[in-house]
Amino acid sequence: MAVEADAVVLDVAGIGYRVHVPASLLADLEPGTATVTLHTQLVVRENEWLLVGAADVDAIALFCQLTGVSGVGPRAALALLSVLEPAALRQAIVDEDVLALVRAPGVGRKTAERIVLELRGRVEAGERSGLPAGPLAGAQGEALEALMALGYSRGEARRALGAERVPHDADVETLVLAALRALAG
Repeated sequence: MAVEADAVVLDVAGIGYRVHVPASLLADLEPGTATVTLHTQLVVRENEWLLVGAADVDAIALFCQLTGVSGVGPRAALALLSVLEPAALRQAIVDEDVLALVRAPGVGRKTAERIVLELRGRVEAGERSGLPAGPLAGAQGEALEALMALGYSRGEARRALGAERVPHDADVETLVLAALRALAG
């Protein structure tokens, strides 16, 4: 195996395969490592065939979802996976955290907003701060809507409702007041 600037070259039965991987994975690999297991995805374009790899299936699945977004190519998807781990990237999409996405080189604000818009309903994040992923129901759902009506984004409102000091089993008014306190600092 040889490590390049943005890829690894794997020797498989005497044939060398250049596999483009996230920068975070490149940093973990050392030249001369005898064996490496990568999950791969072949991206076929008009002018190139690109083999993309990652250490786990989850990252490849997220890569495929990202490249399914209009205007997001393999290089931008790899840049996103280089900056954020798959779980953090999913959470950023669910929370509509555009600022986290634009940290990736080559991903601008419009592209990040498009990613959030197209994937927020299809990407699920893990449980975070006591709030389940996906739509909120009951008092939490109403509190979320109330905070959004006050001008907060869905991501800001979810983070505030998921704060440790916000009671999760309270009525709408208590939830909104506690979330506003969390937002205030």
